[in-house]
Amino acid sequence: LAVAPQESTLLADRVMLEYELGDFDVGEAYLERLLETIPQAAARPGNQYAVPAQVIPWVARITGLLDRLDVAEAAAQTVLASPLANPLYVLFARTGLGLLAVLRGDVAAAAEQYVALAPRRGLMLWVTSSDHLLGLLAHTKGGLDQAAEHFQDTLAFCCRAGYRPELAWSLCDYADLLLAPATTAAGARHASPLRDGDRQKAMSLLDQALAISKELGMRPLTDRVLSLRERAEAQPARGPAHPDGLTQREVEVLRLVAIGQSNREIAEALFISLSTAANHVANILNKTNSANRTEAATYASRHELV
Repeated sequence: LAVAPQESTLLADRVMLEYELGDFDVGEAYLERLLETIPQAAARPGNQYAVPAQVIPWVARITGLLDRLDVAEAAAQTVLASPLANPLYVLFARTGLGLLAVLRGDVAAAAEQYVALAPRRGLMLWVTSSDHLLGLLAHTKGGLDQAAEHFQDTLAFCCRAGYRPELAWSLCDYADLLLAPATTAAGARHASPLRDGDRQKAMSLLDQALAISKELGMRPLTDRVLSLRERAEAQPARGPAHPDGLTQREVEVLRLVAIGQSNREIAEALFISLSTAANHVANILNKTNSANRTEAATYASRHELV
């Protein structure tokens, strides 16, 4: 940036870095510089339009501030309106419009961008991956099973490629899907009891997202993950309660205790700290009136928890 202070792709990278780390004031300064690179008119619109079209909505996802979405939409539409636009920039513009549809909860726009982007699976689209975005779009238009399939593909894609920030966001958004409120026939949304398997899977996804976001210093995402965890714990569970007041997380730990895993192995398996694992084990021994881990394993077998 010292050499090329108005290079939009470099500015966009710096904007993303600052906002992902939670340095919003610094990010805002770089975002203002990025917006200044958008020309008033262009015979052949390039990355000066296509890059802000993606970056502005992603910043809005991080901050929750939606005041610049019209700027992003105008930039994307400028690209799509030009018969001379490079296909790569058209793809970037579609990505921006897809993110806008998700942020606005616009079902019709989400369906339109889903159709346009569906053939582009397995790609990284600058700020997000195509499968991740397709999952968000499917979720927005109500295709929950379809969205889950896309998120599963996203996790595999990110793990293969080593895209850890994108992996952390995808884990969080997949968990959000599993915790989504049900929709009635009249269109009203309400918090319904979670299936035990959905809660367990969502908590596992959130634990993984939390571990990555903390390690990388992604403070806004860390806050989002912690908020989702609170929501998951607050929603009522569907199905019979576990014996002796054991929570779902304690049952997960108990199952690992029953197969002989140490506290450290439990912590690694569940993506929790060693002290948290030790606290869970202590609570389990107390609730089940077990003197040691062997008795706890016997209790788990007797109550068919393993």
